[in-house]
Amino acid sequence: MMALRSVPHSLMTNSERDYVALALQGGGSHGAYSWGVLDALLERGFRFDSVCGVSSGAILATMAVQGLVQGGAEGARAQMARFWDRVMASDWFAPMMGALDRWVPGFEIGRGMSNAFAIQGLSAMSSFFGPLSVNPLGQNPLRPILNDLLDRTALADPAAPALFVAATAVESGKLRIFANGAITIDALLASACLPAAFPAVMIEGVAYWDGAYAGNPPLAPLLARRPERLVLIRAQSRFRKGVPEQPSDILNRVQELAFQAAIEAELASMPAETRLIDYGADTALNGLSAESRASTDRGFLDKLFRAGRAVGQTEPHGD
Repeated sequence: MMALRSVPHSLMTNSERDYVALALQGGGSHGAYSWGVLDALLERGFRFDSVCGVSSGAILATMAVQGLVQGGAEGARAQMARFWDRVMASDWFAPMMGALDRWVPGFEIGRGMSNAFAIQGLSAMSSFFGPLSVNPLGQNPLRPILNDLLDRTALADPAAPALFVAATAVESGKLRIFANGAITIDALLASACLPAAFPAVMIEGVAYWDGAYAGNPPLAPLLARRPERLVLIRAQSRFRKGVPEQPSDILNRVQELAFQAAIEAELASMPAETRLIDYGADTALNGLSAESRASTDRGFLDKLFRAGRAVGQTEPHGD
């Protein structure tokens, strides 16, 4: 485990000579924790020059960048809040619930069904039948939200921080980085594409899945700029107590370890002049189930947001 020490509060405000990079991990709905951290940091005066994200981290980064162009720090906070408010208000699984009716005789859909129960059912089905059986129309609940919120003009503005969104090419396994003006709704959906629930996103004839498979997030676009500070906001816990025994828990832990390995390798080769400021998520996220990554329950997401806010309001830590 990396030894941490407090960083003076003055480092939260950029100087003319500071170049600050921000890295946002993906984690589905657990990204509400990252939202809370970043919301508190922006409130405290934090600014960044470049940012890279995958999955929910990519969308969070995109909302923050376009908000900064539209209205400074308060604009960034407002745009992030608008996105998460839409997520919490959405009927996330409605397009896929009919599949459970078709495949499970006697299954009844009710408005009182918990997200956790719905996710478990859909997850079990996708393991046997694949995403096209669970979601035959390939509908993604994020598309209408992004269609309403994405401001590509703001992303391409010369004043916008450098923005990098990552996706993974299914066939080659190669990482693809989309930057600022090239970031479209499809690029964001590709970065957040969970293959168990959604078909691969096709962009220029290439199929893409979640960017976390290639890096969570990839740091190369940020480190190439040799920043004085790299601020990492994690959306998954590095540690999980106990040895999983159930197949779903084993798979969840295997994925966590795989996602973690890539970023730890990149951090190990970080330039000596770059100071890492690491906002971990172990306390807030340790012990949460894999299914909770797809929860849109307002109470759950509010709880994660508040946990992130509490961490973002404290002094950061550096390497």
